[in-house]
Amino acid sequence: MTGLDRAMAFMFYKSDSSSAALMTNSSGIRKILPKSKIYDFEFESYGYSMNSIEDDAISNIHVTYNLKEVNLSQLIERVLVCFHPKEFSIAVHVDIVEMLFDNIYSYDVKGYSINLECYEDLGLGGAVVYRKFA
Repeated sequence: MTGLDRAMAFMFYKSDSSSAALMTNSSGIRKILPKSKIYDFEFESYGYSMNSIEDDAISNIHVTYNLKEVNLSQLIERVLVCFHPKEFSIAVHVDIVEMLFDNIYSYDVKGYSINLECYEDLGLGGAVVYRKFA
């Protein structure tokens, strides 16, 4: 999703009085999956992650950081140092296509090659790039 309502997005900013459960309920996410067991988490200072289980169904929702505030290459490097995966994938949404090329196409991940790459133009200057590395 893109273009989230600002008031809705603001619900996912951490404060002294916030909690992941409050974010789940206030945002209406609990109503989407009313019978599921939800495991939710809030991030410092902005972000939210939810995994749910209902019978055989597993669902997740993630509200994540703005690329202007996080260095994507450094973030990926830290994740790889931690987990040492044989394969991993990245999906990145940007509002301005120029950022896409600066943040996604201009870096290589040492020790990995790209197995799959997909680009989806969302219109109005937005796009999503998905890359799978091995």
